Amino acid sequence: FALMALTEVVRTREKDAPDFLGRVTIAGKEVAQSEFHGRSLDVKRTVLPMSQLPQLGKSSAFEFLRDGKAGLLSYTAVMRYAPAEMPRNALERGLVVQRWIEPYAGGGQLRSVKAGELVRLKVRVGTPAARTNVVLEVPLPAGLEAVDTSLATTARLSGGEPGADTETDEMEGAREAGVPPWVLGFWNPFNHTELRDDRALFFSSELPPGVHTVSVVARATTPGDYLLVPARAEAMYAPEVFGRSDGSNFQVLDEGNVAAR
Repeated sequence: FALMALTEVVRTREKDAPDFLGRVTIAGKEVAQSEFHGRSLDVKRTVLPMSQLPQLGKSSAFEFLRDGKAGLLSYTAVMRYAPAEMPRNALERGLVVQRWIEPYAGGGQLRSVKAGELVRLKVRVGTPAARTNVVLEVPLPAGLEAVDTSLATTARLSGGEPGADTETDEMEGAREAGVPPWVLGFWNPFNHTELRDDRALFFSSELPPGVHTVSVVARATTPGDYLLVPARAEAMYAPEVFGRSDGSNFQVLDEGNVAAR
């Protein structure tokens, strides 16, 4: 019955066979056009590099036009872009994000590390109000590889205990004091974690007001000088609420001392 209903919608909305010229203009300049004659399931696509787009201002109009009387024009517009340079400064739009790298055992911040050593990426997320459905993205420098400490074998290699390696500030203090967090009954708002090749993702269904900390264990694998892309937190269904940390560089060394700050 659902398919029958959809068929009736199409029959009513598209009762006339297409016979028109579709055009796209930006700021009054035509950037694409396609002809449509007769019924077809084909999709006409036009790809434009940004260098061919006109200069846009606040009043620039993006219009889809139909030259013809018969047929219905359906359209989708997608813009894909990347910044020319990595952002270096932190930004706060409802969420505050701080990110640093420290030795696995803790103590100090690192700008470089020897290949083969373990480090811990720490990220703090602060919010003045309760948020729902928040995702925290922690990019990994290309010379580091995330270690899944929830695996018993990996935990033994790193000298730790199996389990999720995320924590609040209170849990961090308990860990540094040698008190198991479960003894004090701490609750972690990040209830789902995904470790990927180039990043770690933390998800919170309900993020209460305050400061919360997550931690990612990683091993330095490949010597080199790498970008440390900012960590970013965002309310998934309210993207205007977000924040990012600062960006910098991170080195994996073949030999020599580890530079700390």
